[in-house]
Amino acid sequence: MTPLKSNSRLLLQLQLFVYRQGKLSTIIYLLVGLMLVGSVLEFSRSYWQLKKLQEEVVVTEKKVHQLKLIDSNPTQQQSPTDFLNAMQKDKLVESDLNRIFEIAFKNDIDLPQGDYQWTVDPHSSYSKFQITYPVVAPYSSVEKFVTQVLLEMPWMSLNTFDIKRNAIGDAEVNADLVFTMYFGTRVNAGVGTP
Repeated sequence: MTPLKSNSRLLLQLQLFVYRQGKLSTIIYLLVGLMLVGSVLEFSRSYWQLKKLQEEVVVTEKKVHQLKLIDSNPTQQQSPTDFLNAMQKDKLVESDLNRIFEIAFKNDIDLPQGDYQWTVDPHSSYSKFQITYPVVAPYSSVEKFVTQVLLEMPWMSLNTFDIKRNAIGDAEVNADLVFTMYFGTRVNAGVGTP
């Protein structure tokens, strides 16, 4: 059967369906069909966004595990309490990073691979974990994202909120965001506190 005959046959079947069902019923069937197609497309989009977010979380978790979370000073022995404090910090950082990615996803922000730095102040008992994200998104989404992160995680600070727009008409801005988590250790008690 040639494509022309196939299209003619399909057109005749469609005309017969409209004649039998009536115009209103046909319109209703078409609308329901379009709604089903739209629902399937939306579900598919959400599924792939979630899949991408899960992959980014896995990559971030691997990067967090690769970081040295313990100040390894070769002249100083590390006590079991110090080791437990470092493990506690590792779990806190990992859960906070997961939460940041969830908040970004809710605000339609695609977080790229960030830069993570752990530093220990040798003159005090404090250390900090710094997270840098270069974000490209609408300004309102960036603002909501930053606000929600700071509201949900008050132990974090926003050190840098640098925004640039390439052109006046651009809908998206380039934002450099630097968040910092501070950790302290009560030296006498040996208890870690975020």
